Amino acid sequence: MNRSAAGVPDTPRLEAALGDVLSDSDQRRVEVDVLAREANVYASTFPSEIVTCRVGDRPPMTIFCKYGPDEASWDDYHFLGGHRRGVHHESAVYREILGPLGASSPHYFGAYETGGWTWLILEHLADAHYVKETASAMSLAARWIGHFHARSEDVLAQRPLVWLRRYDTDYYQGWIEAAASLVSANSGEHSWIRDLRARATAFVDLLEAAPGVIVHGEFYPSNVLYRDSRVCPVDWESAAIGPGELDVVTLIEGWDERDVCTYLGDYATARWPAGAPSIWNDQLLAARILLQLRFLGDRGTWDNGGTWYTERLDVLERESRRLGLLA
Repeated sequence: MNRSAAGVPDTPRLEAALGDVLSDSDQRRVEVDVLAREANVYASTFPSEIVTCRVGDRPPMTIFCKYGPDEASWDDYHFLGGHRRGVHHESAVYREILGPLGASSPHYFGAYETGGWTWLILEHLADAHYVKETASAMSLAARWIGHFHARSEDVLAQRPLVWLRRYDTDYYQGWIEAAASLVSANSGEHSWIRDLRARATAFVDLLEAAPGVIVHGEFYPSNVLYRDSRVCPVDWESAAIGPGELDVVTLIEGWDERDVCTYLGDYATARWPAGAPSIWNDQLLAARILLQLRFLGDRGTWDNGGTWYTERLDVLERESRRLGLLA
């Protein structure tokens, strides 16, 4: 049995779980009839599906279900050296952060825990689109994450949220070491990677100097939906505390220079109405370097083959030179 088949419950079990999660506010359990299931509708680390069901005597509704193992069962999944934290973690983000902040997101109905797995139950955003489809939606996404970072910085000043991973020197150094090792093993001619490793302190210091905010962790346009001007980031498995610049560079990855300038301006205006800090450009460079290191330090991506790493290496070398990390 493959991972997806192992993670998706049969219909009777799903109906029973939904009956618990979708119970009335007075905790009176409701009966749920599953009418249709559409599996694997979105690309994700874990199996997911859209479920159409009838809850009690209400009209049919459509929900999104995602299934993932707890930490004891992670061996069969690739977690990027602990960068991704799983569906249980994602459920806590919806419950403890997005909901209390009133951040636009799919409605969180709840989660069902069973046998070392978490079943995440969310609103299905029918007719939603990825923000990458239009420039105006990308601008909305840039403003959304700018506002979110500003608000989360205030939240962290009041509540430390110790269950969120905090990016620190060990985290950054881990990606440097992983990338250097895999680049040397797979593309030995790139000797400059050793110089980058030796001069990494300056790069790490820039990231450490940035105020800690709640970051999505993988804020790619393919993880951000919108509908009727409502921006809804999804896949919060990698949420952590770190520099907001990391979310910015994932959003703008691959766009041309003119678009990048627009989206950076949208973000900066939303996060710092009085103006971005003078060090911000250098911190963006450092974040872009880390993004390339995360790609190049992912063993699973190297195993997939292809020539993707050539571009990543070129970007890593160019940005490292711009920041003065290479001679």
